[in-house]
Parts: sequence; structure tokens; C-alpha cells
Amino acid sequence: MASRVEQYSDSERRRHPRYRTSFRAQITTDAGTADGTVTSLSLSGLQLHCGRQVAEEVLPNVQRAALSSPISVEVSFEVPTSSSSREAIKVQCRIINARRESRDKFWLGGEFVVFNQNGEDRLQDYLRNFGQRL
Repeated sequence: MASRVEQYSDSERRRHPRYRTSFRAQITTDAGTADGTVTSLSLSGLQLHCGRQVAEEVLPNVQRAALSSPISVEVSFEVPTSSSSREAIKVQCRIINARRESRDKFWLGGEFVVFNQNGEDRLQDYLRNFGQRL
């Protein structure tokens, strides 16, 4: 018999709908800062597409299928809002999943922990006015 969790698709388990994006991002860890791309957003988290350098800095053992302990990163990116063409968002994220796409490309899933300044308001404005649901 399937567990209760297995009976639902990812979209049914999500607290908030996801939106397609393609924003350049700065990913900051204790080891430094590297570039990535925010490929989807919701009110509770994001998905990052990044290269091997970021994955190795964030997840030294990126080959692991599951993350045994939370890993924290800061992600900075810009979004258009109803009042400006570009507004900065900086948010602390907990990396909750990682997946290798190819030898040098990885997907990281991050759950929002704390927004800096008005980041959450800016994100809500972007999603409400410009977001494209997946």
C-alpha cells in the first residue's frame, strides 16, 4: 500500500503554486559567491540551476541522493514589480533537495527562511503582476 505522501503529486503537496522564471542569481555560501539561475519561484521557495562550482560549494557531496542536514545559502536576484523595472530580493534559503542534470549542471531546491528588507513584498508583487504559472 502506498504511503499517504506517495498518493499526491508534487503540485498537490505544495503550499503555493510555482511560477516559471529565468533570473540571474548570486548564491552566497560560507565558501564564497557564485552565479546561478532562478528557474522557478513560489511564495515559499525557489529552484536554482547552477554549475558544478556552486554545487560543490553548497553540497560538498553532491552525489548524495538526499540531504541529511539542512544547508543554508543566501540568494540574491532581481524581479520586475508594478512600481519598478528591477527590484532586488535577497533571501536566506535552506537547500532541501539537489539533483544532477549532467556532469556539470545541477538543480537545487531552496525553501525560504528569511527575506531581507522588503523582499517578500517584492516577490508577491512580481508573482501577482508578472508571474507565469507552471
